[in-house]
Amino acid sequence: MQRKTEVIIAIIIIVALAVLLFLWFNRSAAPLTTPTKKPAGVTATNNVTPTPETATPVTAAPASASTVARVFVERFGSYSTESGYTNIDDVMTLTTTDLQGRLRSLVEEAQKNVEGQYYGVSTRLMGSKTEVTSDTAITFLVSTQRQESFDSPANTSVRYQDIRISLVKSGENWLISDFTWL
Repeated sequence: MQRKTEVIIAIIIIVALAVLLFLWFNRSAAPLTTPTKKPAGVTATNNVTPTPETATPVTAAPASASTVARVFVERFGSYSTESGYTNIDDVMTLTTTDLQGRLRSLVEEAQKNVEGQYYGVSTRLMGSKTEVTSDTAITFLVSTQRQESFDSPANTSVRYQDIRISLVKSGENWLISDFTWL
């Protein structure tokens, strides 16, 4: 009887962990226009104005410019020496041909300067502001929180950094045409 009780408790723990992981990963999918709230003592460099997001249909539809920008910023801005440059590979399909060439050059240059120490950065979008918009182009100023780790994942520091993202419309899709870390 005791063995049966242990199995039931183990199953309950596994189900609880699965639910927690599901909630954790869905929490990080915040909309691009989430208002920025910075800790005391950190000076805000821009004002973030939230805008309502429309519900995403179940069918595969072209992603909005804000969704493409959010995905690009969080994936491109997150890197670890242990994962190589998979962050660049992950965003290649979101960029124009010209920017793909620039990203490949960045990888080639970074591979020349490889040091043996651990380095990792995790980027989380805090908010955004639309700077320029038209039917075929849009520019966002995106505020991010970046958690950097040096020598060890335990040795971290947090900083706030803005990035300017320019997108162009290519057919039905929005593609990243340029970015600048500020």
